[in-house]
Amino acid sequence: MDGDGVRPVRVPPYGSIQVPWAFRRTLRGVDAYEASVPARIAEIDVRIDAATAERVRETTRAIVEAETYSGHSLAVLEPFLLRTEAIASSRIEEEITTVDQLARAESGLKVSAKTRQVYASLTALRKLVDRASSGALSLDDILDAHRGLMEPDVTERHLAGQLRDQQNWIGGAAGHPVGAAHVPPPAALAPELMDDLVQTMKGSAEGLVESGVYAASVAASFIMVSNSMGVSFPSRRCRRLRW
Repeated sequence: MDGDGVRPVRVPPYGSIQVPWAFRRTLRGVDAYEASVPARIAEIDVRIDAATAERVRETTRAIVEAETYSGHSLAVLEPFLLRTEAIASSRIEEEITTVDQLARAESGLKVSAKTRQVYASLTALRKLVDRASSGALSLDDILDAHRGLMEPDVTERHLAGQLRDQQNWIGGAAGHPVGAAHVPPPAALAPELMDDLVQTMKGSAEGLVESGVYAASVAASFIMVSNSMGVSFPSRRCRRLRW
């Protein structure tokens, strides 16, 4: 409890569960693997201590002031900022392009497959920003952005715009998730985890927590929960079981 008598309530860390491994022909002697499961946060009444609250207020105030006094100038830079964000994020997936190539893609000119994929990421990002400006995002909004992201990929477009129905993982072997760098929640949990994320955004939009804490909580949760998509979103390079 801090000096103001407020008992802080933190967002719980993610946990893990043991999932039965039925395909022993791909990994002999293993009966189960460990999958990560994020905390459900929609029903958590997050409260922060006075010192943290002050830092959040200072940061939020700086953002509001920048928007108020420099909003027009920042709006001019928005297309460039979104392009550089899409390029930087896509580097994680080894989808490397340049600002010039991305501008060519936006103009409808011929570009490489990797540039087309980065352009799809940029388009999905813009769509989510536009939707969020008019209120909390819905699951349909997220799936629609995911559809636009995945459709240019001829090998993965059948997964576009839907929650996955298979286990996926990042890193490790191609045939099993044991030893992978990250194993998202089992596919059976995908609907309820995405619903929790959407409900969190709706609740916060009604002022349940301060905007800065809300934004941080939703962003952290989305990194974990987004792997419930057909493949990870915005990250694309998840391995999947192919039964």
